[in-house]
Amino acid sequence: MSRIRVVTSSGEARIGVERHLRIDTGVAALATSPLRVGTKRPVLMTFDHVISHGERGILSMCKKTSLSVALTGLVAGLFVTLPASDANAATWTTHTKKYSQTKSFYSKPLKRCVRTTLSGKVTFKYGYIVGRHTYKDIKVIEPKMATKVLTKCSGGKAATTTKMEMTQRWYESRKCEMEVGVSAGAPWSISVTPTVECGSRKAGTRKSVYGNKNKTYTQSNTGRPLYFKGKLEIRHSPTAKYDRRFCMSGRPTVQAYVKNNSDAWSQTMKFCFKR
Repeated sequence: MSRIRVVTSSGEARIGVERHLRIDTGVAALATSPLRVGTKRPVLMTFDHVISHGERGILSMCKKTSLSVALTGLVAGLFVTLPASDANAATWTTHTKKYSQTKSFYSKPLKRCVRTTLSGKVTFKYGYIVGRHTYKDIKVIEPKMATKVLTKCSGGKAATTTKMEMTQRWYESRKCEMEVGVSAGAPWSISVTPTVECGSRKAGTRKSVYGNKNKTYTQSNTGRPLYFKGKLEIRHSPTAKYDRRFCMSGRPTVQAYVKNNSDAWSQTMKFCFKR
């Protein structure tokens, strides 16, 4: 009785159909089951033999010789590189998501409420690869920072400051792995910043200074996106609390002035996305 097995570097899988033959070691019956395609590595055929010497209906020597020749050609033909399975290749889809979040800070020295909103879009490509949700080509598009000045944070009226400094910083905060990048000539820079989620982290940074008295201040970045290098992989889990989203954090910092007094405020706004 002979068994045919396919051995790859990932393990050993038995295939084929058992045949009763009286046959010398090193020659086996031809498997009728199809090979399973799914590896780029060379496939090595090995043979185990269980010879039944008392078996009736023994093959003639000429049949053994013909079978040996046929199997030699089969093994030579199978020692090739097989194509990769389509299951290992991702189908990438492109997605665009809007984001917006607002936070407020009340300054007792200035007697002002400063209310800041981050808004814009995030684009990315998504693919599912062998149990992993994978994201790449992540960009923060048109990241806008707007600040309003009020007399108080709840039910307050519009107020003014005499000067305003506004900075927004961006970094990947799901796994704290992706590096931020900026385009040449853009007003963004890359600087190390302390973060809640990732410790000290390089972040895409944009700062604006407004030296005029006003009620609202807006930093727009049309056509000046931030991008993140590489891929972010999140392993699939069947648990109910499983979260496959990736996250980006924006960290706005505001320094407001009323005449000769100033006060500063910084917060983290986290935005998470999935396809």
